[in-house]
Parts: sequence; C-alpha cells; structure tokens
Amino acid sequence: MLCDIPSTPRRRSAPSGLLVAVVALMLSPCAATADVRTHPIMPLGAGAGASLGDADVQTRTESGAVVVTVTAPAVALAGGGEFRLVSCAQTHVLGAPPSADCGQRDVDTRSWTAGRAVAAPAVTRRIALPAPSQPGWAVGMVEVLRRDSTGAWQRAASSWVPGGLAGAALPLSAAGLPQPLPPQGVALDISPDGGVNTAARDSICAPVEEATADPLPEGVTTGVLGAQGPAYSETGTPLSADGVQRGVVLLLHGGGWTQTGSWAAAGMRPDAERWRARGWRTVNASYNACGAGLDDVLAFVDHIRARMPDRQPLCIVGTSAGATLGLLAAARRPAAVDCVVSQSGPTDLEALAAEQAYDPLTGGRWTEGPIYVHNFAVAAFGAENLARMSPARQPIAARVLVALGVQDWALGPAQASAFGSAQHALNPAARVDALLLPGGPVSWGHGSASAIAIEAFHAREAALSEAAVADRRTPPPTPPTPPTPPTPAPPPPASPQPPPQPPLAPAEVPLPLPLQPLVFPQAARAAAPAPRCASPLAVSTPVRPRRRQLAAGGRLRVLVCATRRGTLAVTISMRGRVVARASRAIAAGRSSVVLPRLDRRGRAWLRRARPARLRLSAALRDGGGRISGAAARTIAVLD
Repeated sequence: MLCDIPSTPRRRSAPSGLLVAVVALMLSPCAATADVRTHPIMPLGAGAGASLGDADVQTRTESGAVVVTVTAPAVALAGGGEFRLVSCAQTHVLGAPPSADCGQRDVDTRSWTAGRAVAAPAVTRRIALPAPSQPGWAVGMVEVLRRDSTGAWQRAASSWVPGGLAGAALPLSAAGLPQPLPPQGVALDISPDGGVNTAARDSICAPVEEATADPLPEGVTTGVLGAQGPAYSETGTPLSADGVQRGVVLLLHGGGWTQTGSWAAAGMRPDAERWRARGWRTVNASYNACGAGLDDVLAFVDHIRARMPDRQPLCIVGTSAGATLGLLAAARRPAAVDCVVSQSGPTDLEALAAEQAYDPLTGGRWTEGPIYVHNFAVAAFGAENLARMSPARQPIAARVLVALGVQDWALGPAQASAFGSAQHALNPAARVDALLLPGGPVSWGHGSASAIAIEAFHAREAALSEAAVADRRTPPPTPPTPPTPPTPAPPPPASPQPPPQPPLAPAEVPLPLPLQPLVFPQAARAAAPAPRCASPLAVSTPVRPRRRQLAAGGRLRVLVCATRRGTLAVTISMRGRVVARASRAIAAGRSSVVLPRLDRRGRAWLRRARPARLRLSAALRDGGGRISGAAARTIAVLD
C-alpha cells in the first residue's frame, strides 16, 4: 500500500521529534505525514525589538486530504494597550485561486501591570489532496495589531519571513513547490511584505464584513427577485412614472475583492436609485470575497435571467473590483448579459504593475496606485491566473461602457482607453465605449472628477441602457423560406413604393447617442464649490530638509490634507528600507501636520549618503481599514 506523498521530516532541531516521526512511520507506513515550519513573530517598523514568540505552520496528509494548521501558543504582549491577534492558513494550488481561513482574538491589556504571553487563535484548513503532478503550497501567518489613539488597528508584528514565499511555503503534494517560487506581487512602500488584506507583496486575501448597513430605501427588499442568492443582495422596484419594468440591472460593489456583505453593497445604492428612476428593476448584490466572487456573480446572473422576460435586457453595473467581475460575467454568459457599465474598473490585471496613474500629490504620474491594485488581484486570484481574470483578454459580446477618471490614483488611463482596441482584436464586432472623466472637486471612483463629466457619463449610461432595450425588442431576422414555383407578376402599383427593408440584427440597432471614445476638455470642470482639499490626499514637505537636523533626530514636518476623514499612515524609506513611521487621525478638508522621526539606522545612513534622498509614502484608511487615498514623493535632503 502506498501513502499519499512521501514523508517529510519535521524541521526541528530537537532529535526527539525526529525519533517520534521515524517510529510512527515504522509502525504504520501510511500514517499521516507532517512538515512544520517555525517563524518568529517580529515587531515591525523603526526600532524593531526581539521576537514576541513563535508561529508554527504544519501540513499533514491524512485520508486523501491535506490539513494545514497555524498555531502560536505564546505571544508576548505588553500592558497598557489593545491588541488583536490574527492567524491565517492559506493554500494555493496552481491554476486555482488561493484560499485562506483566518481567526482573530482581541486582547485588552490596559489593566495589566506587566506583560504576559497569550495564545493566538489556532487555525486549521483542510483541502483535498492535489494530484501528484499538481504543484501547490501552503503558508501560514500570525500578526499582532495594536489599536492606536484614533481607534484604528495598526500592524505591530508579523511572522512573515524576510525571505518571502520561497522561505515560508510548504508543498501540498508530491509535485513539490513550483520552481522558481517568486514573491506574489510587487514590493510596495506603503506596507511591509505579508499581512492580511494589506495589498503588500505576499499578502493574504481574506473577507472583510462590516456592520449591517443602514435601513433599506423605500421599495427595496432583501434577496434577489424573491429568493436568496449566494451572497447578500437587495432588490428594488422601478421608479419610473409609468411603473413599467424596462429590464433588470445587477449592481456590484468594489473593495479590492475583499469587502462583502450588506455594508459593502450599500455603497451602490445611489447607482441603484439612478437606474430605478429609469424604469429598471435593480439587484444590488454582494459576493463572497477573494477568488469565490466570480462564481457568485455568475450564479446571480443565471438566477436573474431565468426569472425575467426574454425580451427584457439584463445589464451589470460594477465599481472597481465589482466592475472586473461584471465584465468577466458578461464574457462567460454572452447570451444572458446585454450591457455592462464599468466605473473605475481594472480591465487588464497583468498590465497594472507596469502602468502609471495620477499622482494626487504632484499632479504627475506614479506607480504605487496600480501596484496596490495589482497586488490585491494577485492575493485574490493568484499571479498565474491574472490573464484569464482580465476582462480585456476575454471576448465580450455585450455592449460595454468603461469609464475612468483621469485623476484616478489607482488605475492608469490605459485600463479604459486600451480596452476597446483589445476587444476589437478579439472580436471586430465588439461594441465598446471608453470614457475618460477630467478631474474636478467631486469624489468619483478612486479619485475625483468634475460634475459636468459625471453628468455626461450618466447620459452615456442611459443611452447604453436604451440600446440594450432596443436590442432585446428587435425581432430576429426572418429565416429564409424554401423556393416556390414562379407565379405571374401582379400589375405595378399606381405609384412606386420603396422596397421593404429587412429587420435590423441586434448588433445593427442604431443607438440614441453615438458611443465613441470621448475625453472631455479640462475647461469643462464644474463650478461646484471645491472642498478645502482639492485631491483625495495631498502631502507636502519642506522642499529640501536639512541633513544635519534630520540626522540629529529632528522630525520631518509633513503637511497633509484630504477630502475624507480617516487614519493617515506615513512611512519614510531609504535604500528600500522603512526608516520612519507615523500615524494620526485627520479630518476631511482640514490640514494636519505629521512629524515622523528617522530611526537610528536611517539617521546613520543619512549622515553617510551623498546625495541623500528619502521616499515618503502616505496612505489614508477609513474606519473599515480600506485605503481611500494614497500619495508618495521623493525628498532630496540638503547638506
């Protein structure tokens, strides 16, 4: 009898552990085999100290399954604070999206007079054993978060190893680990590697569900067309004057493929009200996080189409990550979906990491925003799956409107402007409208746009919906009839009549408004009153701070202004290493000052470096931990 995979010795130094494993294998050749990695839980940031404890990650095979366990029985916590311990076990079989199970434990040490060791939550994940020729890996992670003075949770320590995935992964089958095994994603200054939903390199995707949303609007009920779907949803009745339903629209929220639940769906209620006013029934749906989201959206599409009239269109409206899922659903259900509206949606996940988006600080271009979205996609779907999860690389038969703001800090313009050409290369009959919205004071997508541009986008959206209605109402061409014997021609009419025209095919139905790529002139910005901060997050520093002052321990004055309130995290990097961190709560529309100080190593490097440059990165997070603005700049230090 053969075992599932060859046994792998425990990676421990104690000989007793190896002896026990050998004896167990001698007694039962098909006993569960195990492999263990132990990683220290190290503090993050400037002046990092000693390990807070050890995190054990174990894989074992038993009964045709692989079981992954993450434990940390003794994590040292200091008194006088509020801590959150997070443990995650992730598996990733090549060709399938990664999947993880996580647990958390909150510990209040404000009443402690001295530090203590507490146990992190133990997490166990079980999957079917992959085929012997199918490579895959398991990783585990334990994080310590600490609540700051603003009430936000900040990463304080992590067990993620400095060597990254290559030093942390354990094989899932006899195929071993893929070689080479590079980091998953691209390095990002905003956050160190690893973590849960950090968008850093090697981060783990896990669901985030906030508190229940506000009460439902009038005319809206929970569920999808009278049934329960695969995730939370709410259905709204048409609000048009005649009360006639023109079609059904499925709305999908954003959130980096991590947000889920009623709170996330509530962000699409204004869009739902706009479509209800046009006479459409709305299904405002959430979806399970990470790689499971697309299957949920396809289930919603199948359920809705089976319960609506054939002569009414089904359209999808998605924002950000939801737009990507909506476009993919249209590619996989060409007969069911009639139109898709993408609001600030990534269309080519592979191309993101090399693109530049709008830098809200300088008004120029930067790469941090696209890398941030790229890493979220890698965590959700797997780096090897980005091509097949990119809508630009799948032929889409439905009518499509892709809209993106030129001041979008997360996506470059090519995610909208290049989508049409990519679709026409796959299908010359593709019907794509690309719209770039010029900047302005109104928050929209991952940035801001002018009110005039947003109104024009809504007009194009309405034209698209009317075209979808016309497509479904136009009868298909009459099939040819078999030839009949010739008959004598009737006498000509008294006046000539135009010959009858065959009905138009659905693809030939004229649109009420020509859908052509359009870029509004900058002069079209709205006259709406501008907030005191013109961009989502603006950061300024002295043009050239003094080396002597910073090297002596002086603080760098950072002036911050944002259009939204939240918790700001500022990091300063030198030679690719973070040498300073600072955070504070900031109010919307008001300037705030942050004063980070370089750590000892950064000050030493600064004294020796000629010339010296610092990289400042800032991220604004809302109450749910999501990044709502980001900025970065390079600072030249003056001698």
